[in-house]
Amino acid sequence: MPLYRQAQIYSRQGVDLDRSTLADWVGRAAWHLRPVYERLLVHICSSPKIFADETTAPVLDPGRGRTKTGQLWAYARDDRPWGGTDPPAVAYVYAPDRKSERPQAHLADFAGVLQVDGYAGYRALAGNRVQLAFCGAHVRRRFYELAAAGPAPIASEALARIGALYAIEDEIRGRDPETRGMARQQRSRPIVDALEPWLREKLGTISQKIKLAEAIRYALSRWEGLTRFIDKGRIEIDSNRGRARDPSGAAGVAGGAALSTKTSRREVADVCFFSDGALGQRLIDRINQHGRAVEAASHLWINSAIRRRDGAMSFSASPAVRAQARRVGIDLVSGQRPRPRYADP
Repeated sequence: MPLYRQAQIYSRQGVDLDRSTLADWVGRAAWHLRPVYERLLVHICSSPKIFADETTAPVLDPGRGRTKTGQLWAYARDDRPWGGTDPPAVAYVYAPDRKSERPQAHLADFAGVLQVDGYAGYRALAGNRVQLAFCGAHVRRRFYELAAAGPAPIASEALARIGALYAIEDEIRGRDPETRGMARQQRSRPIVDALEPWLREKLGTISQKIKLAEAIRYALSRWEGLTRFIDKGRIEIDSNRGRARDPSGAAGVAGGAALSTKTSRREVADVCFFSDGALGQRLIDRINQHGRAVEAASHLWINSAIRRRDGAMSFSASPAVRAQARRVGIDLVSGQRPRPRYADP
């Protein structure tokens, strides 16, 4: 909820809180959570397949009396569609613009399959270490908009063929990768193999300046990435599970990092089905107890937070984290050896 609305609610209850005070609280909470946020981003980028998306973020522009548009880049992992047991997670990274250098810098250490929309900026990442899988929903939406606007037999036929692929995906969602791969080879492969030449044929019969031609060219120019899911059971037909949600409220120029931390925490709470407020409070309490400089606390609590869906934290640190905790003298279960509360930023 935007801070100005929170201030209005408090005011109606007789509590006068300036928005600058609320913004300061958010910034301080984000600072406390920064080690966890950084660990979350490393955790996501260590996965062999992730989603990427971006959305605009309003940012205050001091001295001009208005906001300017920044970008929040979302990076997510979600293995549930193929029966994976690792927990879902998402992290946002703030950037002042949408240049292709941004995802290149964010994903400098990533290797694997990156599932994205059609934004051309991601193409610079494709190479030996990164394979791009494109989003079928973006293709489907273009044909849907044409079919919904009026009689459009070619768009309607394309929509029906794509719909057949989605029907298969609905049936195999949650199955193991081998089962999904086999079903796709047997049932989806013939549809895809017939769809590409059909699209090329129809493209040759229509004006190249109409929106239908644009929709067909959009699909054909991304065909390899769009059909990559056929051969790999861990890839989705689209990137809907990794879509970035619009952030609430505007961040100051120095608050872009705070906005990305806050939004990441909210999204982790959402995908893991527990209270955003409860997660934030417990994380801050534990980080305060262990001390911000103790990296083991960050590793422990991000691993704990994303493994629970009922709001009750559990300890599930990796052997490496446990070894690090032993070196600094922290018992991960009891939380002994509390450290002094560190200074505010």
